[in-house]
Amino acid sequence: MSEENKFKAIIQEIKEIFLFLTIKKPSSDEEIEARENLIKKFKELTSLNTIQELDEVIEDILNKLEDWDPFNFTFIGVRGLSDSIQKIIDVTPDKLL
Repeated sequence: MSEENKFKAIIQEIKEIFLFLTIKKPSSDEEIEARENLIKKFKELTSLNTIQELDEVIEDILNKLEDWDPFNFTFIGVRGLSDSIQKIIDVTPDKLL
């Protein structure tokens, strides 16, 4: 699978998790599982040779995800996390290196 196709597949999975967290009302346990899946997916993105300008955004997202405690804050309650993830979701494949 090409880098572009891997990128698209990972972004699609991130988008599905993102929509679940922002549209549904997940339980804390569901948020914990979603958090773990997002961390995995963003780490996969860092292994691809994609847009280098996104490295800082992805690193920021990973830090926020690792610091996020779903028992204290909902996904939406983590300052800047959903906005940062939206930036990644909005990246079009033609911007890939």
